[in-house]
Amino acid sequence: MSIARCLPIALCLCLACGPPEGAEPELPTGPNLVLLLSDSHRWGAMATTQTPAMRTPNLDALAEQGASFNRYYVNHPLCTPARAILMTGRWPYQQGLVANHMSLAERLDLPAGQKTQGTLGWLFKAAGYATAYVGKWHLGGRDARPFGFDQSILWSGTNNHRRSRFSVAGAKPVEWSGDSNATAMTRQAIEWLESGRPKDRPFFLILSVN
Repeated sequence: MSIARCLPIALCLCLACGPPEGAEPELPTGPNLVLLLSDSHRWGAMATTQTPAMRTPNLDALAEQGASFNRYYVNHPLCTPARAILMTGRWPYQQGLVANHMSLAERLDLPAGQKTQGTLGWLFKAAGYATAYVGKWHLGGRDARPFGFDQSILWSGTNNHRRSRFSVAGAKPVEWSGDSNATAMTRQAIEWLESGRPKDRPFFLILSVN
């Protein structure tokens, strides 16, 4: 259950300098970014890597159009610590999330009242991006908005792919059932991209499927 073994996606962040004094502020520009996390997905389990007999056409297309790393290291092979490293850029011994089922809102490296700051969401938000998080969270609570995400659709109980639940913007969880919760998460993400996000800004979306 490690993010560290996910399909790797490269992130690029472009920060624009402020306008000259007296000039009209420009709308933020930058590449639109989607970070796709595939839980417990070994790097070699794709046709383009180590298993050519597998049929993974969509993943093959992602690899061809994006960036694929073939040399990297597992920093902490557990869900919550790995996700906290991704969110904060800090090691577990620094921010305190050393085991599963801990909360990012209780990190140890920030003072009281600021514990939801210093995240990947806030980094992109400060750069002028519209931000969203859809899918498995596993960082405590049911709302990603305090951590810098404009849209928050957090899923829980996702190990059962046919029956789980999700919470929109921290609301009471909605019971869900179907063929694949990964498909349902993806549809929610696409809906936000097509009709939910502001169109005057670049976007940063994390889609975290189980």
